[in-house]
Amino acid sequence: MSVSATEIGTKQEITISRGERKDHPTEIVINEDSQIILNAEENSFSEYVIKVHDAHLDLEVILKKGSELIINLSVKDGVITQRGRAGENAKLYWKNKTSGNVKQDLVSEVTGANGESSVHWIFRASEKDQLELSAKNIFSAANGKGEMMMKGVAEDEACVRCNGMIEVGVGGRGSDVFLKEDILMLDKTAKVDVLPGLEIKNNDVKVSHSASVRHVSPEEIFYFASRGVGEEEAREMYVEGFLGNI
Repeated sequence: MSVSATEIGTKQEITISRGERKDHPTEIVINEDSQIILNAEENSFSEYVIKVHDAHLDLEVILKKGSELIINLSVKDGVITQRGRAGENAKLYWKNKTSGNVKQDLVSEVTGANGESSVHWIFRASEKDQLELSAKNIFSAANGKGEMMMKGVAEDEACVRCNGMIEVGVGGRGSDVFLKEDILMLDKTAKVDVLPGLEIKNNDVKVSHSASVRHVSPEEIFYFASRGVGEEEAREMYVEGFLGNI
């Protein structure tokens, strides 16, 4: 993947012009507390790779009619606020990767007919990490589409709170959305709180949700060991396989 990279100051507003089609992702590095506003004008397409390390980030994206925007957000320690609005026939894709000590809150809303908002979120907490993650997908207009998939690993003495919510408003008839939360606990000393939720205000919709917390059994680790794989390597292989399936 070819990207163009830049470091930004504390506040920046970026506009993707009407009809503009970016061939390569743009990379943004965040090393200090920052605010970014992304405006995607009509029928534009763009992708951003945003990397945050030990900082506060306030990110807002606004998609006009027919635009498409992909946000790849990688966070290692920090406090993150994500807000998005997708207009008519617009498509907004959030792809989050989170680790360390992080408080991260995402609210994404489809405000125009036939719009789409999807969230794919991978996270990992180890040692004594504290992860507090919240995601809300709101569908306020007709025939919205979207999915929310939150998948992560908790190990050692880490603590994870994972809160996912789908809301379909009165005007969201014909919406087709789902929510899935899936967490792997590698150690009994880790703590996990999984909170999936639905708020449906229109009967003419297709909405589903599920949540699960899995454990690695001694038998599974023994299976790897019996084939010459050490315990630590086996754990990493298990994690990679689990997180890779999203």
